[in-house]
Amino acid sequence: MRSKKSAFIISNYLMFQRGLKNLLVQQAKIEIVGATESPDQAIEQVKSLHPDVVILDSTNMPGDPLVSLKHIFHAYPHVKVICLNLHSNQLAIYQAVQQRAMIEYRVFKWKVEDIADLFQAISYNFRPSPLITT
Repeated sequence: MRSKKSAFIISNYLMFQRGLKNLLVQQAKIEIVGATESPDQAIEQVKSLHPDVVILDSTNMPGDPLVSLKHIFHAYPHVKVICLNLHSNQLAIYQAVQQRAMIEYRVFKWKVEDIADLFQAISYNFRPSPLITT
C-alpha cells in the first residue's frame, strides 16, 4: 500500500494548473503523477499512470465535464475524480461503481473555503454513508 495519494491534474488554465501542482507537492502525503490541459488528453495518461485521484478544473472547460468523466471512468474505473469549480467555490467528488457493466456515479460535494478542503477531499475514503456538505 502506498503511503502517498497520487494525483493527476486537468486544467486548461496553465497558471492554475501549475499553482495547484505547487500547492499539492508541498503536502507530504500527495504525489503529482501528471497534468494536462484537456480531459481527452488525460484518458490514456490516467489509464497508464493509475492515479488515486484526478483533479478536474471544470471552471471554463469546453464541453460537458460529465462526458469527460464518463470516458475517464471507462478507461480507469477505480479512480476518484474531484471536480473543482472556481466560480461556485465548490468541489464535487465522483467515484465510478461498476455493477453489471453499468457505471454509476456517486457524488460528494464540499464547499471550498481554503486549500485544506481540497486536501481533505483527496484523502477522503468513500464509505457506505458518506458525509455530504453543501
